[in-house]
Amino acid sequence: MLNNEGISTNKGFGVFYDNPQQVEKSKLRSEIGCIVEGLGSAQIADLAGKYKVRTYPKVNYVTAEFPFKGHMSIMLGLMKVYSQIDKYIKEHGISDKGAIMEIYDVPNKKIIYRKEIVKE
Repeated sequence: MLNNEGISTNKGFGVFYDNPQQVEKSKLRSEIGCIVEGLGSAQIADLAGKYKVRTYPKVNYVTAEFPFKGHMSIMLGLMKVYSQIDKYIKEHGISDKGAIMEIYDVPNKKIIYRKEIVKE
């Protein structure tokens, strides 16, 4: 984005639609990208002509944060945060369906985990 469009991004994300403990590895679905903030609708429309642009709806999430100090933080977060989110949703009778998004907030040195709350 910086080289092609002159737009600096400081946050990245991954959305994971399937639980790797329940879905075969070759069938796991996910998306990755960068978060673009502070653009007007004309700029977003221009980007949408060149890139896949998505707006994620405002819904309810179970959220957690973990410090980001490098690539090891991603692995440690997977081990520590995911188990706590799973524990929380079980304790509160929340469906385990729904995607989980990891937001890598580089300037604030944290990873934000958002597990979508799906009503059944």
